[in-house]
Amino acid sequence: MFKFEKDLSEIKIILWLFWHPHLWGECFIPINRDANLESEKVVFLAYFYALKIEMREKEIEKEKEREKEKERLEKKSKVILKRIVKRRKELGLTQWDLGALLNLTSSGFYKVETGKTKLDTTRLLEILEKLEISPEEFFKGFK
Repeated sequence: MFKFEKDLSEIKIILWLFWHPHLWGECFIPINRDANLESEKVVFLAYFYALKIEMREKEIEKEKEREKEKERLEKKSKVILKRIVKRRKELGLTQWDLGALLNLTSSGFYKVETGKTKLDTTRLLEILEKLEISPEEFFKGFK
């Protein structure tokens, strides 16, 4: 993104920056690469801009990692929900039947079963109890 060119008496800097108000703010004025500025100011500005770019790139990378982790957990969650549906159907229960056993409305249980309502540990254990399956058996082979 930037490149230093050093002479004996001065440091010239060439910055190839794309102006992004969210990175640099509205007050950003590109450095005139032909201007004779004091070397300390030039070095400071170059360092500041490089740091700003590096920080933003790290933030973007962390955000991508968080998204990947979220997707990975959502996939696992779907596997758990599919196992609940499979077991419910094996027992010949409808969503309404299981919802009634759990003191939920049929639409309330539908939301749990489809993942629209997050399933906490207590509710999961309650569902497994009503489905007559132990947690060990339910999670057998789960990765």
